[in-house]
Amino acid sequence: MLGFAEHLGFPPPPIAAAIVVVCAVIWGLQSRRKKRAHLLALQVSLVSCLLSTLAMTLQGDVVGISEVIAAILRITFGQILTFWGMSWLIISLIFVIRSRNDSANIFTRNRN
Repeated sequence: MLGFAEHLGFPPPPIAAAIVVVCAVIWGLQSRRKKRAHLLALQVSLVSCLLSTLAMTLQGDVVGISEVIAAILRITFGQILTFWGMSWLIISLIFVIRSRNDSANIFTRNRN
């Protein structure tokens, strides 16, 4: 079971987890519609995979364009899936919190 979690990239490094949380909060708060959280989570997971890989690569001693490209090509499907799950959970919770206040404006002209 532990080997399966390692293939999924779980637990992610702290910098990667922080990037996922920040990106998911930004995407969740900026979305206009509260539908299709899984598609927003896919966008967040791809962007946060790239950003976290870039950040961890730039922390190394010798950084060149070939090292950056090699690190980006080493991103696994399991890592994207783990980031997707984390970001989907965060975005869904943001949508739940935001939808609690929608019914308060039911008798106004600006109905959603």
